[in-house]
Amino acid sequence: GGGGGGGGGGGGDGCKLYVGNLSFQTVSRDLEDYFGQFGKVEDAQVIMERDDPGRSRGFGFVTFATKADSEFAITKTDGIEWMGRSIRVNESKARGEGGGGFRGGRGGGRGYDFRLSHSLRPDPSLASCSLVPLAKHVCGVVAAS
Repeated sequence: GGGGGGGGGGGGDGCKLYVGNLSFQTVSRDLEDYFGQFGKVEDAQVIMERDDPGRSRGFGFVTFATKADSEFAITKTDGIEWMGRSIRVNESKARGEGGGGFRGGRGGGRGYDFRLSHSLRPDPSLASCSLVPLAKHVCGVVAAS
């Protein structure tokens, strides 16, 4: 048997997603089962209150084996109602990573006309896909369909 195995990849540790607005009844096993529909889940964790370990804080993280699976899961689950709540799903940013690291592209030298560059600033709502082909290796960049 065997089977193809996806190509490419590289980048090691798959892709970690943040899942927010969870029902307080949700446990890690629920996350694993639900997100397992969209790809191979390597880890799923609902974050619990420090003072009350039996109580969920209403968010968690799911780590997929591949970026493709994680991107697919985002498109299928973000904003969807699950266990009575409309959940938020997006790429988990490492602490301190801040916003999009790609803004600003290459050089863009000093001789640039300031007023012109100001008017050409890309619409942030478009920045997720078409404008960052170089960012393919970064998970969460969903190609326009």
